[in-house]
Amino acid sequence: MKSGSSHQDRYTRLLLAAGRGDVRAFEAVHAALRQTVRGLVISRDGSLGPDGVDDVVQEVFLRAWNKRRSFAGASSAKTYLLGIATNVLRETWRRGKYEAVANQAIRQGRAGARPADPPRPESILGLRETADALQRAQDSLTDKQRLAFHLVVVAGISPAEAAKQLACSRDALYQRLHEARARLQKLLSRTKQG
Repeated sequence: MKSGSSHQDRYTRLLLAAGRGDVRAFEAVHAALRQTVRGLVISRDGSLGPDGVDDVVQEVFLRAWNKRRSFAGASSAKTYLLGIATNVLRETWRRGKYEAVANQAIRQGRAGARPADPPRPESILGLRETADALQRAQDSLTDKQRLAFHLVVVAGISPAEAAKQLACSRDALYQRLHEARARLQKLLSRTKQG
């Protein structure tokens, strides 16, 4: 996609405007796509905790701001930001911040949680079993399957954009999606039966 293309979505045009110095355009992109980026971060690893997720999301938009002049609109703003998020997560894991954030959340008793009326034991057990089943199912996917599934199914970007973001062919993306869906369906149906 060329930077002047009429096929660009609104947020891609806004990010291009931000590259030309329009601060309000960047604020609009941030407001519109923050939750999408946050969703990707959480889906890649829900154990970061609220503070860890916020740190990663903040880093994504800081990098996007710092690189705004180099964004050429070759991909959508959403794809661009999700790519930055993926890179930030990789770097975070490599540096071990993931473990530090998780340990801090454990030491603080899951920071951000507020006491409420005690839930009934049967509801805790049901929620815990469901959450555990979902986590096991997600953990069973390869990184490539999990990211393909998130980009297309959860974040709602087109398969063409997802394939470009993941640097793979559409056929490879469809294969990853097929395998991810089949594996999730199999594991979750086992959970319902037993």
